[in-house]
Amino acid sequence: MTALITPDRKLDLRGSETLAETLRARRGADIAVDLTGVEAFGAHAAQTLIVAHRSWEADGRILSVSGLSRAAAEALDTLGLAKTPPFDGARA
Repeated sequence: MTALITPDRKLDLRGSETLAETLRARRGADIAVDLTGVEAFGAHAAQTLIVAHRSWEADGRILSVSGLSRAAAEALDTLGLAKTPPFDGARA
């Protein structure tokens, strides 16, 4: 069963640290991260999710992004990461 994580609306440095803690606590489980409610999305949040995705993949588990807010989609486009896993399958 895939656990759904809905992070804070503001994924700045502090919000990204909270997200990282939440992900670490659930390592070993399949996870979907819902970014549809995110109003601010920074580079640190992108890095946190990319690193987590790679860790989950190495463990033979799944970490996916189930949706993107407009703010998250625009930030990923600006950063050039929109086509990078785990964001490549997410829809804005």
